[in-house]
Amino acid sequence: MTLLIHPGFHKTATTWLQNELFTDPRWFRMLMQPEDVQKWIVRPHDFAFDADAARQEIAARRAAGTPASIDVISNENLVANPFFGSRESKLLVERLRLIAPEAKILLTVRRQPAAMRSLYQQYVKRGGSLSVEDFFDQNEKCEPGYYGFDPLCLRFDLLADEYARAFGPDNVLVLPQELLAKDARAFLGAILQHCGMAGPAEGETPSTKMGAGKSPPDGGVPLLRLANRLRPTPVYPAGPRSLAPIGNFLYRLAYHQHAFSSYYRRKLEGAIEERASGHYAAGNRHLQSYCPVDLAKLKYEMAEDVSLPGVAAGGQ
Repeated sequence: MTLLIHPGFHKTATTWLQNELFTDPRWFRMLMQPEDVQKWIVRPHDFAFDADAARQEIAARRAAGTPASIDVISNENLVANPFFGSRESKLLVERLRLIAPEAKILLTVRRQPAAMRSLYQQYVKRGGSLSVEDFFDQNEKCEPGYYGFDPLCLRFDLLADEYARAFGPDNVLVLPQELLAKDARAFLGAILQHCGMAGPAEGETPSTKMGAGKSPPDGGVPLLRLANRLRPTPVYPAGPRSLAPIGNFLYRLAYHQHAFSSYYRRKLEGAIEERASGHYAAGNRHLQSYCPVDLAKLKYEMAEDVSLPGVAAGGQ
């Protein structure tokens, strides 16, 4: 059996992959729930991390239960938290190498502007109150030792290179979320081929049930940011409990606030375009070496063929 590790990236249909595709017994078996990944891999301090214990836990799970063609460990937190710049992502590559050096790696990506928009929406839904400009620029303004979003975390090619160094370039596959939305069967076929299997049989298709969390309308974002200052949230757990009923009411109201949505949508898209344009084209060109589908046709910003000094070549 093959062990496939899918570290994310965030906002690339990871929930669907974990709940639908990687639990489909025709091809896959999920070895760990999110809390298990946290316990054994992500949460331990450097001085407490025990690679041998994690490796034994995974081996025991692989030996138990009904065997599958491909055992999967999938969790977007394996690339760290983008709200804080994903600064531990390289450390987590090394942890995974120590735990399962034989694994195949799948990285899922998304066009950077779309990923940025989705990340900001998720940040506000989880309790953040920064404006879109402050959220994307906070790493330049924060005090030393206190970090925020860093645009470098969306240089997917750097993450792919790090996995290639740790696991070998032939063991790293990059697939765009846009392919999944366009052709789920082709997406599945690429994963199966990466794991040394034939593609899905004639008539076999993965589930297309794409449940997604509801996002507030763009016009509701300012109200949501205000609500998040008035209640405890995952991003701001010290929020005032005495004002939580008001904050919770405003939070619910934000999902029905459509006034000025066009204005706030243009504002959000303009701020993202200003920060994304031209910054990812060279990296995306290099990322193509890990990806079997044409990223340019999926509207990824692409530079002409470039050679990035000091960066290993991909393996696809």
